[in-house]
Amino acid sequence: MDSRLRLQNLGAAAITLAPTNPSALLDALTVSNPQPLEDVAAALREHYDDAWFMEQYPASERQPPMLAASQISGEWSAAVEIFGATGWVGCTPQLLAALAEGHGFACTAYFDQENAKIFLCDQSGDIAQIDATTGRRVGTINAGTEARLAQAGFSAEGFPIMSPELKELSYAGRLNAAFAAVTQYTLEDCLAGSSWIGGLAQR
Repeated sequence: MDSRLRLQNLGAAAITLAPTNPSALLDALTVSNPQPLEDVAAALREHYDDAWFMEQYPASERQPPMLAASQISGEWSAAVEIFGATGWVGCTPQLLAALAEGHGFACTAYFDQENAKIFLCDQSGDIAQIDATTGRRVGTINAGTEARLAQAGFSAEGFPIMSPELKELSYAGRLNAAFAAVTQYTLEDCLAGSSWIGGLAQR
């Protein structure tokens, strides 16, 4: 990765979005005392390399996940995690529900080389899941979100009813389209912050 976070260089990542400031977002995702990151890409890459190497160690000695967060617009902030061998923090139902309870809404986009999924939660505490590869849904999605997804070309029936334009996209492209339909922000928007803080999540 270069000095900026770029979607095509992440490989695998979880990006969590919520209407709060970066410090509060990281706190909800169990990161205590986050520190400024002058070069967020280098910090995440170094952690990734260390965590990958330490996978051979006993579980108690492995690196916990690292998350970095930045404000993207108004009171909205995004947190990024690129190493998920110990679990994707933003996709944890309990943490996502707690984040939504405190701030009204939370959304995580997760992707690797084979999967692309969005996890949504509002103050109800119920988790809904959108599979951006197939277009299928799990859980209850409110009418407004469903309407925005339909307008973007997605169908609750899945890939066969998906718009031709979406079918031509890569799974990552469909994830970006679904995320933008749900949140009004692209994944690139979530990575474009100029001031980042970060730290290790608690196990």
